[in-house]
Amino acid sequence: MLDEIGRLGDFEALLFAAARAPDAAAAQFYYQRANAVMPCDLNALARKAEFAFKAGRPEDAAAALDVALALSPEQGWQQVKLADIHMALGSLEDREAAFQLFVAAHRQGYQPASRRLLDWYASGDGPFYDETLHEELLLGELRRAGPSELYSIASKVGNAPEAVATRVLVEFDLKAAYGEAAAAGDPVAMRELAKMISAGAATDDELAEAARWLNKAATAGDPAAMLILAQAYAFGLGMEPSPDKARLWLQAAASAGNEAADDLLSIMRVR
Repeated sequence: MLDEIGRLGDFEALLFAAARAPDAAAAQFYYQRANAVMPCDLNALARKAEFAFKAGRPEDAAAALDVALALSPEQGWQQVKLADIHMALGSLEDREAAFQLFVAAHRQGYQPASRRLLDWYASGDGPFYDETLHEELLLGELRRAGPSELYSIASKVGNAPEAVATRVLVEFDLKAAYGEAAAAGDPVAMRELAKMISAGAATDDELAEAARWLNKAATAGDPAAMLILAQAYAFGLGMEPSPDKARLWLQAAASAGNEAADDLLSIMRVR
C-alpha cells in the first residue's frame, strides 16, 4: 500500500505514509514527495507544521508556521489552528505567539479562542497573565452561558484570583442567572440556587425556598443535591428532621455515584 501511495498519493496520503514508513530513508522519501505536492494554503501549512513537529523536525515546523503567518490569517478558526501548533512547539516564544493568536481570535468573538484563554488563565498567573483580560473572558462566558454551562463557567470564576472574581460578581448577577437556569429545568442550577439562597437566608421562608429548590434538584437526579438534601433532613435545615428521609437520600446519592455519600454510608454500616 505504501508503494502505491508513493506513486499516486496526495499530500495527506504521503504524510500518512511518511509517519508509517519502515525506515528513515523511506520516511524521507514520502516526506519529500508530500512537500512537492503540498497545496499552498493554511490548512496544508498547519498540517505540515504539525507533522514536522511530531516527526522531530522542529525547524521545518517553524518554517511552515512562518509561511502560514505570512498569509495573514484573519479568521478566528485559522488563528486558533496556528496557535495550537505554536503551543505544541513549546518554547516561550512559541507560547507568546500562541497567546497573541488566541487573543486576536477572541477579539473577533471566536468562542473556542476565549475558552482556550480561560483554560490558560486557570492558574491565575504566568508571564502572559492579565487581570483585565481574565475578567473580560469570564464575563463574556457567563453572559453567553446556557443553563447547562453556567455552573462550569461559575466554577472558573470561583477559581480566579479574588480581585478578579469580586469584580466579575459585581458585574454579573450569578444568583439571578441560576434562577433563570433553574426555572428552565437545569438540576445543577437548582442546586446552586438553593445553596445561594440558604447561605444568605435570614428567615424561615428563605430556608424553605432553598429546601424546595434542593428537593427539585435531587428529584431531577443531581447526586450532589441528593447528598445535601440528606444532610438537610438529618439536621432539620429548612425542613422537619427525618432520619428515614436522610438515609433514603443518602442511599440515592451513593447509588448515583456520589463518593462522599458512599463513604458516609460505609461509616454508618461500620457503626
